[in-house]
Amino acid sequence: MDVAKLLDQLRKELKLLDAAIFSLEQLQADLERERRAPPPRIHKGRPKTQSTPQPDGPHRSRRRDDG
Repeated sequence: MDVAKLLDQLRKELKLLDAAIFSLEQLQADLERERRAPPPRIHKGRPKTQSTPQPDGPHRSRRRDDG
């Protein structure tokens, strides 16, 4: 077994792994940036929503059957 060749091969693999890790870290950072705020073009097209008034008094969301 030639140790010099083994070290050379491991160094090459280390460089490839470093490049892969860097690329994945960049991808993760880009995805986190996208999650924080939508692109400005989305904000332009949407009208601002107004809160809908709630009805006064109690209301039932389900129909009760007392039988």
